[in-house]
Amino acid sequence: MKKILTFILLASCAIFLGAEKKSSAPAKSQRTEKTINTNWTFNYFPDEEPGKGYEASGYNDLNWSVISIPHTWSTFETTGDMHPFIKNTSEANDPYWWKGWGWYRKRFNVNEKYTTGRKIFIEFEGVQKYCKVWLNGKYLGEHKGGYGSFDFDLTGSIVSGKENVLAVAVSNRKNDQYKIPPMDLPDFNVYGGIYRDVKIVIKNKLYIPMQGSASHEGGTFITTPSVSEKQAVVRIQTWVKNDYDQPRNCMLNTYIMDAANKVVQVIKSKYTINPGQMYRFDQTSKPVKNPHLWSPENPYMYKVHSEVSDGAVVTDSYTSPLGLRWFRWNYGEKTLYLNGKKLSISGGKIGQEYPWIGGAVPSWLAETDLKDISATKRYNLILTSNYPNDKEVYNLTDKYGFIVIEESPGAGNKAYSEEVREQQMKEMVRRDRNHPAIMFWSLGSGSDHTVSSKYVLAEDTTRIVTARRAAGGSAGASVKHTYDDIVFTELKHYPSAGEEDLLITAQEARSGEPAKIALSGSHKKTAADRGSVVIVSAEVVDSKGVRVKDASNTLKWEVTGPAKLAGPSVFESDKNMYRSAEGASYLNIPVPNVIRLTGKTGKVKVTVSASGLASGTFELDASEIRPDNTVITEPLLNDEGRRPVARAVLVIERLEEVPQEVKEIVTDFNSGTSDKQGYVKSIRAFIHKNHPFVDTATIEFRTLVNVFASYLNNNNGLLTASDFNYNVAHYNNCRLISGYINATKLPPLFKETLRKYYSDAVIVNGSEKNAGDEMNWMNWIPSGGTVIISQESDINNWPKGTLITSKDELPDLISAVYPVFAKYSEEARERALTFVSKMNPYVHQEQGPSGIIYRAERGKPVLIPLQKFISQ
Repeated sequence: MKKILTFILLASCAIFLGAEKKSSAPAKSQRTEKTINTNWTFNYFPDEEPGKGYEASGYNDLNWSVISIPHTWSTFETTGDMHPFIKNTSEANDPYWWKGWGWYRKRFNVNEKYTTGRKIFIEFEGVQKYCKVWLNGKYLGEHKGGYGSFDFDLTGSIVSGKENVLAVAVSNRKNDQYKIPPMDLPDFNVYGGIYRDVKIVIKNKLYIPMQGSASHEGGTFITTPSVSEKQAVVRIQTWVKNDYDQPRNCMLNTYIMDAANKVVQVIKSKYTINPGQMYRFDQTSKPVKNPHLWSPENPYMYKVHSEVSDGAVVTDSYTSPLGLRWFRWNYGEKTLYLNGKKLSISGGKIGQEYPWIGGAVPSWLAETDLKDISATKRYNLILTSNYPNDKEVYNLTDKYGFIVIEESPGAGNKAYSEEVREQQMKEMVRRDRNHPAIMFWSLGSGSDHTVSSKYVLAEDTTRIVTARRAAGGSAGASVKHTYDDIVFTELKHYPSAGEEDLLITAQEARSGEPAKIALSGSHKKTAADRGSVVIVSAEVVDSKGVRVKDASNTLKWEVTGPAKLAGPSVFESDKNMYRSAEGASYLNIPVPNVIRLTGKTGKVKVTVSASGLASGTFELDASEIRPDNTVITEPLLNDEGRRPVARAVLVIERLEEVPQEVKEIVTDFNSGTSDKQGYVKSIRAFIHKNHPFVDTATIEFRTLVNVFASYLNNNNGLLTASDFNYNVAHYNNCRLISGYINATKLPPLFKETLRKYYSDAVIVNGSEKNAGDEMNWMNWIPSGGTVIISQESDINNWPKGTLITSKDELPDLISAVYPVFAKYSEEARERALTFVSKMNPYVHQEQGPSGIIYRAERGKPVLIPLQKFISQ
């Protein structure tokens, strides 16, 4: 009887190997996939409980905003805060956007023809950071963690041929009840939301499950037991499930294909899979002769195509990456050997994050970054820092030849849930285990709660298991490798001063005077979808188009057509902002902004203006999307009657109406060729002729004329109407503010100082000051006081009563007026310094060795109020 049973088992699981040169290409399977990222509705509720009723099919969400995936809510687009993670680093500071729930709803219809006798799954590639999922009001389950893939079986809940409603409730709490990494670590910006792709997958009941889930196996696991320059052996494990009511005679054809899609070898296996059974096929190839080896210099990629058949029917298929290489770490030399050759490691660190859109980074942007990094030839080792990136990133590291350390989420000394850590490690390894670029699994960084190495080794023993600064032996005794000594350069997604190439730097050194704004964009044409974003970069150039070094102008962004700004409309340099929570996060130009399409077709025009410079424009086409609705239909949603998600706040009425002392023009002003002094005369005469009652002796008028003269000098005597009007608007606003200054009871010299400050800030630099806000600030400044100036000697004929000092730190200036200030308590001194610094625009804060230093600009008048306002 034992002999008969052995014979049956061997017959049930037969393996056939062959390098079938004449074999046919893989056949098309019954698998249907569709990414359903468009036409979702979204709303945010700040309550700590998720609420009820929003998951119901009949719930009325007609006033919810329409969004596309990838999406997140903790960004400027939704919160209106420039930097949510600077302004409110802790959910205790302001719990509004942390402790609430983001609700997503999606309508779709599945063709009855494709549902009968099939399996239907929904696959999520990343939801940050805890979610619950419903279909047609039926609860499907939950998922913990924001970096892994997961799926749900919709088969028993879907309504064929009719509208289905998917609902997802998402929590982004830092210190949640499940202790999900990263909790409240400051190095993690956790933006919340469905920020990676969502797809519906329809399969035959004999199928390959999704790869990357912690709750079940799926997909393939491809390893290379032996690799050399002469030959390579490939082992392929493939999981197949039978959800039929009867056993199925399953044939698995595994194709190894080269980069040209030519079949190198086919491996065939048979097995009878019982109802409800998940079976793991384990196949080993014949040696692949003279293989193309994967390396940073030549990242050659094979692929494995798995084809599942039930008789003559190809029920499912699945494609996996394959790279042939061998590697080892030399602990004595502290370096990596790849394909027998010693590597000189140069490390770079990346994360999935971009200004203004947070973690909702489109795949094209990830490719742009990695392609640019590859072109520099500076880096061959990439650390996907702190967490697994989107799965497309690892396809790209394969493609561009980067060796990867993939890091498990969670750092710092936090009491993370052991269950969640194990789950996240399984998700990471299972999803990404076939990528040749990944040679290291990292258990974590700087933590005494790194995930245990036993979970990694239970999944994969073919990589180097590592950790960085793992305290207390939390990584496990089996972990010998660390990357403590590898220096990683943080590779940012946006231009940064000092990172331009030498050619551009040399050109900048020879540039002339700033003349105009030049714009460039990532796309000239893109799909008219709410998820489509375009990066537009602004730089300042001279009259010959050469970039001007260290330009830091205030920029005003405007968009017309079917698009909007995802970032702020005004960029002011952070150069003079100490620890600012409101700046645009740039010091010098070039600087990018993000344009988001609104879902409609048409021409989009981006205009960027700056005081004294010719404005720049960039245009792109929003093209029509023609979705394939053969199998899955998604209703098109419009924005009519819908409200954007926003926080209800008390709005203080702001003064927006500014008197038009100098009016706008409709035609360009052309003064002809001249020198700068000639341009001063011509523009002054032009304005005075059309506005004879304008006071030409004011500092504001003189400043405006000088700005226009420089503009004309740098643009061949031509001043466009739009740029004239842009600068005149700032002049008119400055004149209104000047009127408020004149009405105060401040010392005359300080009034003159304020008028000079506003002329420079508003007219020269283009700062968008609101006159009403500035009036309120001036009303807050107490009348009277003493003006003191920091300078080496009394070289100016200052008005009588003005004090002069050689010192420039504010405590010294106050002490020069009130010597008793030196005896104030620390608390009283700090209170007085804060008060006086807020009164004076030419007093700045900087970080000193032992705290904040308040320093006055040399030669600028500073007002010290009457002593009663700063007494102890």
